[in-house]
Amino acid sequence: MPSNISRIPLLDRDVVPPDTAALYDALLAQRGVVPNMFKVLAYAPGIAQGVAGFLRALLSDGALTGWYKELVAVRISILLESEYAITAHNASARKKGASDEQIAAVADFERGPYSAKEKLGFRLVTDQPFSKEQRWIELGIPGAETRIVLFKFGESLQPGSQMNITFWSDDVETTARELKSKGVQFVMEPKREDWGTAAAFQDVDGNTFVLSSK
Repeated sequence: MPSNISRIPLLDRDVVPPDTAALYDALLAQRGVVPNMFKVLAYAPGIAQGVAGFLRALLSDGALTGWYKELVAVRISILLESEYAITAHNASARKKGASDEQIAAVADFERGPYSAKEKLGFRLVTDQPFSKEQRWIELGIPGAETRIVLFKFGESLQPGSQMNITFWSDDVETTARELKSKGVQFVMEPKREDWGTAAAFQDVDGNTFVLSSK
């Protein structure tokens, strides 16, 4: 960086107010390092406390573990070529329980020592028998109702025909009537099965989608 560019001095622990010093101690305990951004935010202690609270909720254990979230940040930092951020998030990941092997493998994530769930970041919603050949598996995206189904449909469902997208409805028959009243073309009327109710409709390009109960 050119020497003529001004920089805001970082505030060390011994020059900040007691509340901010306590925040520094908490960050050091939680993350293994006090990020430089907080040493700048310390000029506005209220903002520093607010940002710390936000990051605490964002990076703590939830649908994804805290160490996994830190490794996501490491991966992004690698792609952005930010050595400082790589070092900071590596330290935090280690503090939260990531192994040295997991941290070292982030640069080549797909080959790393992670489970399939950890690689994808999904939660397992459904795993049940479907037939003699396969199971019906649904993966959920943390914080959303969207699901991805791992299932082989066979020769009857090929690219360019029916789309592998299903829309949920609490009342398939009522939703189908509302869509038909708006001009949507249904290729399969609502049909009740043991597991629920389903129908199928097409968009203006002829792609077919399923409308199903949960």
